Amino acid sequence: MTTPIDATTTSAWGELAARADGFTPDLRRWFADDPGRVERLTSISPTCGSTSKNWWTTASSPRS
Repeated sequence: MTTPIDATTTSAWGELAARADGFTPDLRRWFADDPGRVERLTSISPTCGSTSKNWWTTASSPRS
């Protein structure tokens, strides 16, 4: 059995916490500033998932 990891002690947590400081979500502005947001952040899959209306940016994506 593996020992549980406290997520708050990882480097990834620190990066997320740094991004969260001063973060104010503004979906209206994000869509206005980025006309390709829906196409870029929507995946075609059997479940047809979309992240376009979430607090997700290309900076949050491991693929960017």
